This record gives sequence, C-alpha cells and structure tokens, in this order.
Amino acid sequence: MENITGIIAGLVLFLVGVLNCFFGYKFFKVILAAAGFIIGGYICGRIAYAINPTESFAIVSGVIGGIIIAVIVFVFYYAGIFLAGALLGLSIAMSLKLNFDNVTNLAILIVLVISGGILALIFQKFMIIISTAFTGAFLIVNSVFYTYNYYTGHRFEVEQYFEYVRTHDNVYLVLILISIILGIAGIIFQYRSDEEE
Repeated sequence: MENITGIIAGLVLFLVGVLNCFFGYKFFKVILAAAGFIIGGYICGRIAYAINPTESFAIVSGVIGGIIIAVIVFVFYYAGIFLAGALLGLSIAMSLKLNFDNVTNLAILIVLVISGGILALIFQKFMIIISTAFTGAFLIVNSVFYTYNYYTGHRFEVEQYFEYVRTHDNVYLVLILISIILGIAGIIFQYRSDEEE
C-alpha cells in the first residue's frame, strides 16, 4: 500500500505539471486552486503531524487545509497571480545549489518568492505563461524522477529528495536541462494555442 501511495502522488503531480506547463494560462484559475490545495495540504499536513504524529490526523488536516487554501486562492484571483509568480520564484530557489548558511539561503528563497509574486502582478499574462510553463516543467521532471526513485525503493521525504538531487551533480544538471527545455516548449505551446483562439 505504501508503495502505491507514493506512485499515485507522483502521478498526480505529473498530471498537474502537464496541465500547468502546457495549459497554464488557459486553465489558470483551476491550476491555482490545485496548487493551493497541494501546497496548503502539504503545509497543513506537516504542521498537523508535528503537533500530533498520527498519519490519519495529518491526512485529514492536510485535506482540510488544502481545500481552504484552494478556495481562498480561487476566490482571490490576484492572490493567485501572486502565488503563481511566487511558485516560479520557489522553483528557481529549489533548483539553485545554494551553499550559504541557512539564514542566507532562507533570505535568498524569500527574495526570489516575493520577487516572482510581484513580477507576476505587474506583467500578468507574460508572467502567468512563464511561471506556469516552468513550474509545470519542474513538476513533470521531478515527479517522474521522484516516482522512479520511489518505485525502485529509494523513498525520500520531499526535503531529502531535493537534497539528494542538489548533491548529485549529474542528476541535478540533467533535471535542470530537461526542465528548461520542457519549460520553453510549454511557453511556445501556450502562446501558440492562445493565438489560435
């Protein structure tokens, strides 16, 4: 059962990534709600597990928190636009090999997240397409690699997974290169499909 859960999570993130990368602008509100659900669910689930380390409590709390955040992001559209840019900033921060102390790493992460959110508000259509394409590409590539590792018995917590990727130069470079290529393909696809309508 545990093996299937990780694989299903990877497949769901893969599908969200494809939708985000290639149809992000067209389905922006739906993608915002999905991103709000995933991020809100993850954060609420982690907090709940830290408070009461039972899996069922963490899952229920994660689902409830995810639904609340999804509704908030869907209803408050501009908060969602900020979130899309912030996710791009987060994707960039998580892709960087930051070798500073924890405080400096956190400061860089915060600056990238806030900068991405502000740029998304200023350049809405452009930033929505850029952020959804690259965030989707990031999800596609990392969900495939994560699922492969999970299936082959290398089970990581999310933080451990990203640490593994950052410390293995060949893996890191391949995942970054594929993410960039997929992101560019997503941008081109989104602009072309928007022109056809």
